[in-house]
Amino acid sequence: DNHEHEFGEAADVEDEAHIREHMEHKIDLPPHMEKLQARFLYFEMCDLNKDDVIDGNDILKSMTHGHEQGSRMPGNPIDDEEEIIKRIDRTLADMDFDSNGLITFSEFYKHQEIQHSHFSKRRNEH
Repeated sequence: DNHEHEFGEAADVEDEAHIREHMEHKIDLPPHMEKLQARFLYFEMCDLNKDDVIDGNDILKSMTHGHEQGSRMPGNPIDDEEEIIKRIDRTLADMDFDSNGLITFSEFYKHQEIQHSHFSKRRNEH
């Protein structure tokens, strides 16, 4: 699997097990998460300084964080700083609809809806 881990991929955002791994000690989680709830919790998980927006630093840490042994979550080592910066810029270009350098939850949600509709279409074409 040579896939580079990107921030906010639909597969990650809807990976309930990963969200539970991070959030179970912080809040009470229902037995099953709705899509909106999973997206919100993923956003919360990535908003590391809890300022209600995701910035380049949050994206960097989310893309590169390593997990304890046994976790299924990807994380990229920072071995090519220029490539990481390009990917952060690409993420902001994709999600930061008002181009202020910050991703709000509504921008994140809008991007997830767009990504989800593309993903569903591609899956149905096979």
